Amino acid sequence: MEWNGHTIEPGAFLSAADLIGADLTGADLRGADLNGASLQGAVLRGADLTGANLARARIPDADLSGATLSGARMSRCWLRRTDLSGADLTGVELSSVDARDAHMVGTILRKADLGYTTLHRANLSGADLTGGNLQGMMTHRRLKGVRFTGTTMPDGTVWNPDLSHVGQHGGDTIGPGVRLKDAFLLEADLAGVDLTRARIKRANLRRANLTGATLVGAVARSADLSEADLTDADVTGADLRRTGLRGVVLRRARASGVRFTDSVMTGAVLASADLQGADLRFTLLVRADLRGADLTGARLTKANLRRADLTGAEITGADLSGAVLDGATMPDGTVHP
Repeated sequence: MEWNGHTIEPGAFLSAADLIGADLTGADLRGADLNGASLQGAVLRGADLTGANLARARIPDADLSGATLSGARMSRCWLRRTDLSGADLTGVELSSVDARDAHMVGTILRKADLGYTTLHRANLSGADLTGGNLQGMMTHRRLKGVRFTGTTMPDGTVWNPDLSHVGQHGGDTIGPGVRLKDAFLLEADLAGVDLTRARIKRANLRRANLTGATLVGAVARSADLSEADLTDADVTGADLRRTGLRGVVLRRARASGVRFTDSVMTGAVLASADLQGADLRFTLLVRADLRGADLTGARLTKANLRRADLTGAEITGADLSGAVLDGATMPDGTVHP
């Protein structure tokens, strides 16, 4: 297996490698050196990284669900909004890691070193921390909004601290102008809901059902909408800067004027979406489906569109200066070299 000129194999030397948006599902990377590698938005579902060196690697918005990382070194790496559900991290060194908003449901963390790890708003429901080192982590500052429902703690007890007040919307009615900052709405059914001008910064809406919903003018900066379904939704003029949108579905969505700057949209489905005048500068759109999308006047400066599909898309007046188009299928069906 190869990606961006790098051979993916056991013991591979991939230090500081550019693997942004790579699809490495089921890859065998046992003992690989990934020190300082860039894996933003990468898919490593079910991969074997036993004993790998991932120290200082940047792995935000990635999918490591079901992966095997036992004995790996991951100190000082960046795991913001990363999906580690069901992954095996037995004996992993995770000291000083930034794992804010990480999804770690059912993750095996036996004998893992979590010293001084930041886990703001992470979900560790059902995780196994038996024998782990949490020294320096067990403070409100590092555990703000963390969910420990059914989590097995280092001493073998199942602990569920009272942090229910943190990151909740305080009973607000879901509707126009609602404030849902830091809210935990994983897999929530919000189909057809009117969230016009809602403030949902840093909210966890991973895999939420927002089909046909209205988010006109909503502010969702730094929220996690990975794999959420916004088919036929209206997000006109919304602020989605630096938002986790890996695998999000915006098919036929009305998204003109939306600010997507610096967001991760690896594998996003934007087929037939109205993206007129949208700001997609510096956005990661690797393998994105943009077939038939209207990108008239959109700003795509330095966006990463590697292997994206733009078949039949309208790009009149779009600014693609500095954009990465390696392997992308262009509107006329040709593949960019």
